[in-house]
Amino acid sequence: LGFGIVIKIALTIISTRIVTFYLDYEDYAFYVLAISIYNFFSLVTISPLGPYILTNASNFFNQKTLYSFYSKLFFRYIIPVSILCGIILLLYNMIWRNSLNIMYLIPSIILLLIFKSSHEIINQYFNLLKKNVLFVSLTVTTLFLNILFGVLFIKIFGNNFLSWLYSFVISNI
Repeated sequence: LGFGIVIKIALTIISTRIVTFYLDYEDYAFYVLAISIYNFFSLVTISPLGPYILTNASNFFNQKTLYSFYSKLFFRYIIPVSILCGIILLLYNMIWRNSLNIMYLIPSIILLLIFKSSHEIINQYFNLLKKNVLFVSLTVTTLFLNILFGVLFIKIFGNNFLSWLYSFVISNI
């Protein structure tokens, strides 16, 4: 488990170095803006589920209702909230006359909220169920795939922040 943390830290440093190597100052700023917007909406909308999930995790697992719970959570909460966040961003952009120029970020923010939030919730269950090796393996694999897809997308689609941002989305599916 400790070795997994060292690998996560190393991959995070490598990822940051690769992002700053491929993206110029403006693209990197847009990438950080997109991640910041995602983090804001995730903190406001998805994070409040954490205590509920943590307190009821063993009940869902013992009653064999984990899949049912995730289906309801995904379709009744995560997807609608993610789309609502996209609408809020769209309205903000319209009211302040394209002040952030975020029209192209809205789909990526919605996808990030859907996939990364779902991935994080599912991944936490492995940690709660004492499947630490699986938890660390999935976390490290996600970080590695982010780097791999980031470089691949930049080679295919060019050096821009959307290439790296969508690699972040794809690595969490």
